[in-house]
Amino acid sequence: MNLLTRPWRLYADFSGRSQRTEYFLYFIVLYGALIVLAMLGGVFAQGGYFQGFQNLGSGIAMTILVVLGLASIIPSWAVTVRRLHDQDKSGWFALLSFIPYVGGLILLVLAFLPGTDGENDYGFDPRTEEAEDPDRLSDVFS
Repeated sequence: MNLLTRPWRLYADFSGRSQRTEYFLYFIVLYGALIVLAMLGGVFAQGGYFQGFQNLGSGIAMTILVVLGLASIIPSWAVTVRRLHDQDKSGWFALLSFIPYVGGLILLVLAFLPGTDGENDYGFDPRTEEAEDPDRLSDVFS
């Protein structure tokens, strides 16, 4: 559960490192939610069994879709930059996504590559047990 909520807790934190699991789990859940909301909006827009709620249901689903899409822009960039940091690459590599057709594919391939072992220029290895998580509750209240 920690890996699922970490990108939202570190909303605009572009420093540190992110594991592959955290990166892919974030995007799978995000795109899954966006697809479900788009499908719900389409189902409500078609009417069928929901004739009375046709405009209301579609409007609510599309509003939630737009709000979630806009709210996820900054955490998506942040988790992508942290994923690149895990491989000891600069976060500026994230701008590759603006290259049509191949930029997103290059970033996807980079996301699948394993991170560097041990500490690198961007912080501790998130896969090690001895790494201290700054978000631990025990450290906040000590």
